[in-house]
Amino acid sequence: MNKTEIFIFGEVLYDCFPDGQKVLGGAPFNVAWNLQAIGLEPVLVSRIGDDDNGHEIKENMTNWGMNSSAVQTDQIHPSGVVSVILNDGEPAYDIVSEVAYDFITWDEHLASLSRQAKESGNDTILYHGSLALRNNCSLSTFEKLREALDVKVFFDVNLRAPWWSKEQIHDLIYRANYLKLNASEWTLLSGHEGWNVDAARAFVQQYSLALLIITFGENGAIALDNEGQIFSVTPDQNSAVDTIGAGDAFASICLAGIIKGLDTESCLQAAQNFASRIVGLRGATTTDPNFYRDILS
Repeated sequence: MNKTEIFIFGEVLYDCFPDGQKVLGGAPFNVAWNLQAIGLEPVLVSRIGDDDNGHEIKENMTNWGMNSSAVQTDQIHPSGVVSVILNDGEPAYDIVSEVAYDFITWDEHLASLSRQAKESGNDTILYHGSLALRNNCSLSTFEKLREALDVKVFFDVNLRAPWWSKEQIHDLIYRANYLKLNASEWTLLSGHEGWNVDAARAFVQQYSLALLIITFGENGAIALDNEGQIFSVTPDQNSAVDTIGAGDAFASICLAGIIKGLDTESCLQAAQNFASRIVGLRGATTTDPNFYRDILS
């Protein structure tokens, strides 16, 4: 079985909590971290500052065995940071702009990685969110990467006001094969409150999606494929520290399931199990390899 080349495009940053604790984060980084933990070796395409946070990010990636060759270093802009405020475990974010991941640049190394992936004969998949595409520099680089790879795309929408527009998001959905939304994103983009099977089927048809996944937090998740089949899953009731990274955890295992050829029902169940464990952490990632052993099985 050929190896699948996985490209993860987007932000890496530190989530900074009121008590002074900081935890590595950013949806694409979280997904890359989780995939590395289960042995899938993704290539993270991002950008960090030449500062203490940037140096720590690179060190953490190296210690975790991640490929950091496509993580660029910016001499002008700082590494990304987000101030997190927790209200009953639910996070609110103050996302700093004009940071390094806003300026991901198309360079010869990225071009070379794209050529190698395309010429390898292996399957390739590209994962991305929406936050890192708020700046035209990173957006242009992403479009060049997507065009160079010419592969299937997993779009994990991550709407953070004011850093998005409906026009851009809808355009990105048209170019995706697999789409993941949370409940509020589904409402904002479809105009429908809650699950509506007819609306979901029309949405899948409109955008020619292979799979639409909608997560509903403590109420689980629903998926609809391009054949009209519906799949649903409900979570175990675990105690939560915070919900940061739960959606990223869910996306990680959905992506892994697609790569490994799991059926959609099994994929959703594994994703929900993992997301239910992540909410027991402070932040979205951990350096404890034992945490991932159940997912490996």
